[in-house]
Amino acid sequence: WGSTSLQMGEIIDNENVGKKESTFTAFSGKAVPGELGVTKSYDLDLPADMGNQKIFELEAGAKVEAHSHPGCGQYFVAEGVVSVKTADELKEYKPGNMFIIPAETEYTLEANDGPSILNYMWCAEMPE
Repeated sequence: WGSTSLQMGEIIDNENVGKKESTFTAFSGKAVPGELGVTKSYDLDLPADMGNQKIFELEAGAKVEAHSHPGCGQYFVAEGVVSVKTADELKEYKPGNMFIIPAETEYTLEANDGPSILNYMWCAEMPE
């Protein structure tokens, strides 16, 4: 990962955007990723008008406790296998899969068969 140095019209990628370990501050209704079961969290240093993105790491067998957010959350599985459970569904996602959790939907995440890395972007909500 590089440091943030963007030029107008340039593709944004890991060569021109910085990544720093998150301090596990509260977001979306006071949820704190580290208290819910996320092993490590990283913030991507993006321009403010592009929203907020994080990278979550889960140790093998780690389970993120049931929680919800006021806005929807988009996930992309970069590494590992993740199970996602809501009141109505239980699905498994592998590297290259994406999923969106609708606003106000309570869910859990669990890392299966080894550690997992998730790229997360939340929509219509920002930390206070």
